Amino acid sequence: MIDTVDAREAVLNVARALRWVRETDGPNRGEVVDEMTRECGLRPPQPWCAAFLSFCGHAALDLRWPLPLVAGCATLAEAAQAQGTLHVLTGGVVPERGAIFLLWGEAKQRYHHTGFVLGPDAEAGWFRCVEGNTNEDGSPEGTGVFTRRRRFGDKDAIITWWTGGTV
Repeated sequence: MIDTVDAREAVLNVARALRWVRETDGPNRGEVVDEMTRECGLRPPQPWCAAFLSFCGHAALDLRWPLPLVAGCATLAEAAQAQGTLHVLTGGVVPERGAIFLLWGEAKQRYHHTGFVLGPDAEAGWFRCVEGNTNEDGSPEGTGVFTRRRRFGDKDAIITWWTGGTV
């Protein structure tokens, strides 16, 4: 269990520091994007939003990062579910700073995009986030790492990776 705010801040500092990363060699490709994908054991090109999270967590916390190095949202959700740290956003669960969000895709019937929650936005119900493989419009197949704002639905989920299962 990681129960310090310092761990969350370390991971978020890495994530925010990577806002310059862009796909440069075509969709889901680029020197840094490829490295994130390879660190998760895959060959580029691959969708890389979850690989971005793994890269940030591992870079900040090394072996203390409690989630596996994965590049897929469904795999990330399964790992968090097994750890007891996956929480669907119903019943008043509110994302905390440092939580990982997972967006549910009705068309695919699975989680299809992910990123880190930076905190609540000034407008009620909105949150500031930092995420990879997105763009300024919030696409789950974007061109880089961006800071943006999101509103979550009740099928979306968060991962409280530092709690060991409690919210």
